[in-house]
Amino acid sequence: AVVSTQSTGTASTDKSDDKISKEIKIPNSNAGMVIGKKAAVINEIRNFSNCKVLIAKDSEVADDLRVIQITGTPRDVHLADYLITAVQQMPRDLSQAIAR
Repeated sequence: AVVSTQSTGTASTDKSDDKISKEIKIPNSNAGMVIGKKAAVINEIRNFSNCKVLIAKDSEVADDLRVIQITGTPRDVHLADYLITAVQQMPRDLSQAIAR
């Protein structure tokens, strides 16, 4: 469901401590799944990946896509990106159960 990705920063090796930022776009209809009840899902992704994850506000949605900016080490950013993609592929009732 990722439409475009844009990476900034330097990533020389996987073990690099350099911070990078990656922008991914998700369908606006999936934003609720990714955020979760009381932000439980996105907070879990933030904690697990050690990344700063910023999700565009409702008013910033363009072309029915919502931008998510992930900042962290290359390895952590990759993990956060993977987790965001995985959450979107879960059945809705399962992702809601996790958020409880």
